[in-house]
Parts: sequence; structure tokens; C-alpha cells
Amino acid sequence: MFGATASSSSAVVKPRFEYKLEARKYRNPEFGEMGTQYCHLYHVRLHELKPSLLAAVEKKWPGVKVLSNIALVNLADCKIGDSYVVLGTLMKKFKKRESVFEKGKLKEVISELTDRTEKWASPEDILSIHDDTSSIHLCGTVDPGEFVTGLVVAVKGHKSSKTSPFHVEDTCLPGSPSVYKSTEQAGGSASSTGAGPMDIDGETAAAPSGIAGDKSTGLVPLPFRSQMRSDGVYCAFVSGPLLARKEALGVLFERLSSDPKIAHLVLAGNTYSNTLSKIKKADGIFAAFGKLLSVDILPGFRDTHVVSFPLERPAPMLFPESSQNANIQGVPSPYDALLGSVRVLGHAGEPTEDIQRCSAIADTLDALKLCLESRHIAPTCPDTLNCASFKDVDPLLMQDAPQLFFAGGQSTARAARYRDQTTLLCIPDIRKQAALVLVNINDATDVVCELLEFN
Repeated sequence: MFGATASSSSAVVKPRFEYKLEARKYRNPEFGEMGTQYCHLYHVRLHELKPSLLAAVEKKWPGVKVLSNIALVNLADCKIGDSYVVLGTLMKKFKKRESVFEKGKLKEVISELTDRTEKWASPEDILSIHDDTSSIHLCGTVDPGEFVTGLVVAVKGHKSSKTSPFHVEDTCLPGSPSVYKSTEQAGGSASSTGAGPMDIDGETAAAPSGIAGDKSTGLVPLPFRSQMRSDGVYCAFVSGPLLARKEALGVLFERLSSDPKIAHLVLAGNTYSNTLSKIKKADGIFAAFGKLLSVDILPGFRDTHVVSFPLERPAPMLFPESSQNANIQGVPSPYDALLGSVRVLGHAGEPTEDIQRCSAIADTLDALKLCLESRHIAPTCPDTLNCASFKDVDPLLMQDAPQLFFAGGQSTARAARYRDQTTLLCIPDIRKQAALVLVNINDATDVVCELLEFN
């Protein structure tokens, strides 16, 4: 159980709730535990996802011959013109990506780790599929803009000659795993006790751009509710540097201190910056939060941290004041926790930003959906998103789907439901939209968004 009771200066008592954090899984390997090359990570990813990928292939293309022994060299023995299914890991060669030698300046290469605004994807990108033995170039109907490096996929197609690329007719991902089920799933209706579903401006919510109720994609917009349910227990999410919006910060304190239904706070990345003066001020803010409710501090690439995903929990020495409070803790990124009866998975936005940078996918919700369908939290690790060299495990694989999957650092708060099993959520950077996102920890479809500033 977890939860904070109110301090002596406040009469509001916060409810207690079940809490379980998964942190050990995302610990970066020690120096002696690292693989010498990233091939170990790709090998584990491919073979771990092979069973689920084969099951998806059998369902989508029954009767088509599958080269299930994962050996692309066997294509040399395939009959020209016949359709086959090949399994492997996608790699993308970017036309716009410069090598270290082309850049000529190490400083510019290092700055890419934190400044990831340069768009690499272009129509001239080339896809290939790799396994433990070899690789082969892909052509045909496959669109490089729809995919990123690191996805484990099956491609159906044929060869027109012994030396030609593999002509792709269709593709298949492993598909989203089964949704996580807690031992005690809460019941009750998901409907609000107040008015019907509304957006943060108080009007009926419109479908977000790109996912206008298209059930064929499995993604359906989830409008924000106008108010919290009277019987609900909520987790609050805020992202971005809190010091950037002092007026919003004051409103946030008021909401957290006055409402007993808000039981937990997740600071979803890049909230304490990278300078000593700002960290010290953030420490005071976190300590004040901890007197009101329990708090999880999630690191981001723009915080003072090792720029390598997964991000380990911030060291307590960074926050000498708040670390004295048992209600406050640093957590790793990705954030993987059971809150109430809802399993929550998310990060500060780096994996989805990298997917958007390296593909034609423009919507963060679509990027989250791709992660679910590929069963991987950050599929572009380690090629375009910096990552530790794990040797015998890929900690970012999804064994089961969360009920809530979020990305911090976004421009606006948005939500969608994926196949009626997972709520996908964009947590806005407080500088871009000063908003508080609230999720019912017993019903992931119950999401409320409140503006902290009106400008």
C-alpha cells in the first residue's frame, strides 16, 4: 500500500492505494555485464519476439510458407516468384543522417543526444531486414516512412531474381500483448458523475487529428471528462520544468492540497533541469509536494542525468531536502508501476520523439500505438536512441500491455484508447500547455484534464 496523509497544516487526508514499482528490471548493466556490441541486444529481441510474431503471421497469412528458422541466406534457395514470409529485424538507412566523419566535429555529435530536433526521415530512406546470419534489402509496397529501425517484423513477398531485393507485398508486427490484469480488478462504470465527456475548454471534445474514430487502426479518441468522479481515486501527471510557470505552480499546489481524491503525483520527466541552482529550487518544490501526497520523480534527457535509455532513477543526493521524505522517490524511466488496479507504463517522451524523428509518423499517439504493436517500449534503441549495451536481456520488451501508456513532454494533452484495452496518453510540457492530467487508478478510461493557467 502507498499513499500520503495530510500534514498538520491541512485537514485533507489522501486515500491509501496499492502501489508496486518495477525498478530493478531497468537498471543499466555494470561495466563487466555489458555486451561488447549491440548485436547481443538485437539477438535477444529477435528471438524473444519470434513466437508471438509467428503466431501473428499464421493468423494473418495462413498457408504461406514461413522461413521460421530465421536464416535469410535460405532465400537463395527459394523459388523465384513464389511468396514467402521472412522474419527479422528492420534496419533503415537514412539519406539525411550524417556520419561522424562527415560532421567532423565531436561536439556536434554529442549534442545530438539531447537536441533531437533534426528530422532524419525522408522518402529516399532504404529498408533492409536482418537476422543472425545476413541481411537483404527490401523493395515493393513497403513504405519506409511507416517503420523505424529496430522493429522485429515479418515480411511477405518474393524475389524476381537471385540477386534482386526482396519484393515486399505485406508486413506483419507481433501485435500488442494481452493487457495486464491485476489480482483485484476494480468494477464500476467508467461514466462521469457530472456532465458528459468534454475537453479542457468545457466543450464537447473533437477527435484528435489523425485518429478521427478510425476503429480499423485500433485507435479511438478518448475525450477528457469535465470533472473527477466522486468515488474515484486519481493519479496526477505533470511534465516539464515547473519553475517555468510560477502561476501554474501555485494553482497546482492548491489543487493537490485541497482535493482528497488526488492521491499520487507523477512528475513525468524534465521537471528539475540541469543546473545546480534550478535543481536546488526544484528540490524545495518536490519537498512541498511530498507534504501533500506521495510523489514519483521521473527523469528526462534534459534533466541532469546520464543520457542513455533506460534512465535510472535520479540519485537522492540531487534532492537533499525532499529525499528526507518517505513520500518522495526518484523512479527510473520507463516508469513501470501498479497504481491501484491500473498498470502504468510511460516515459518522458524520448522514445516517441525518436520514432517521429526517424519516420513519417507525426502523432505521438500513433507512435505509442506502434510501440504496443511491436511489443517494445523504445524500438529505435540502440541505433538512433542512445541505449546501454545489454548482453543477455532486452528490458524494454513488453511482456504484457499496460492499461495506461503515457509520454511526457508533449505540446498538448491528448488521449486515445487502443483496441479497448490500453489508454494512450500525452502529458503536456507545462511550458507549452499548463495542464494537470488526472487518471483514475481504478479505471484507466476515466481521464480528466485541468488547465492551470488561462492566457
